[in-house]
Amino acid sequence: MTAFIFEKQTFFSIQPLNELYYAEPGATPPGVIEIYLVLKGKIMVHGGGSDVSLDANHLYSRLRHKQGEVSLHPDVKGYVIRFSKSMLYSGEQESYCSHFSAFQALVFRGEAIQPGASFLREGEKLCDMMYAEYCYHPGFSLHILGGFLNIFVLHLMRATDCFVPVSGNVSQHMLVRKFNALLEEKFMTKRKVSEYAALLSVTANYLNGTIKQATGQSVGLHIRQRIVLEAVRQAKLKGASLKEVAYSLGFHDNAHFSRYFKKTAGRNFSDIKRHHFNNTLVSFSGGIG
Repeated sequence: MTAFIFEKQTFFSIQPLNELYYAEPGATPPGVIEIYLVLKGKIMVHGGGSDVSLDANHLYSRLRHKQGEVSLHPDVKGYVIRFSKSMLYSGEQESYCSHFSAFQALVFRGEAIQPGASFLREGEKLCDMMYAEYCYHPGFSLHILGGFLNIFVLHLMRATDCFVPVSGNVSQHMLVRKFNALLEEKFMTKRKVSEYAALLSVTANYLNGTIKQATGQSVGLHIRQRIVLEAVRQAKLKGASLKEVAYSLGFHDNAHFSRYFKKTAGRNFSDIKRHHFNNTLVSFSGGIG
């Protein structure tokens, strides 16, 4: 079944790890990204057929489709951030895309990492600011939170060379990372799995199998999602019409693009454009008002 990326409103939540005991079961929708930042103590993240142990000063990212509980050390300190992909594509500067593709590769690897001390300091400050904004400042909160989140990811990617891998298949990780970088570079003009496979010097079946094993989603779905995210970005920032967006993305038949968009997004382009700001949701959990 197709995983619609805009079937529900934009989602964001942040919670201190020591408050996870009070989280409501099922409060987080599937398909969002989770970041666990452990600053003190230890946690164990269960789900996806394996357990990931995180000690102090470690970070772990995953897609929420890997359901599971979290076991906590009594004195744990840190945060869990949960958000939909669209939070990372709200920026006007397209140069950020290469950083986001590297971040997605990190998420897809499902790998615990140990960033450097500089990132841990900045990451904690940014999490503190996100949490304060999330709890106490309604109104334009989502846009501010999106800005903080983008800065957090950019800091994380700047610290990439400091990452210490804990586990994982190196060749698979490299292919996932190369695919994501290539997708960011080529999605405006290339929509076939075979085209990406040829550029990566692998077969389409091998590429699709590797990406699906790492992410739970096919190459084709990643391509369609990225095209739809760009369409939404143009509608938000430029007020572009369906015809203008379709033309910019290489679709010469507006009706075909409209069907393509709805199949991937789960909603019509006009609905997304009309209700994006009014219906955008910052989802609060754990009894925070």
